[in-house]
Amino acid sequence: MNLALDTAITQRLPNLMLYEPIGVDERYQFIVHRLLRTLCVMAKDDVIEVQCVLTCPITNIPTVYVDVPIGMLNQVDTLFDEIQRLLLVASSNQRL
Repeated sequence: MNLALDTAITQRLPNLMLYEPIGVDERYQFIVHRLLRTLCVMAKDDVIEVQCVLTCPITNIPTVYVDVPIGMLNQVDTLFDEIQRLLLVASSNQRL
């Protein structure tokens, strides 16, 4: 868990609301933060709420539970698919 990192991201993304620290393995931090940044940009003036981040006990791959504005629901499928692919690549330490 890196509280300084959580503080930094919420300062840069004022429309991001965290209910608990993100706390992901270091190899996944960039991907998770890129996801959150992209969602905040897509949301414009709406709020992105991170309900929690759960981690698989075997692979340490994080699952981010977010609430997005209803108008974005049809836009995020491709983004989530790409993030899932990147997390799987990172878990196997492959190069992108």
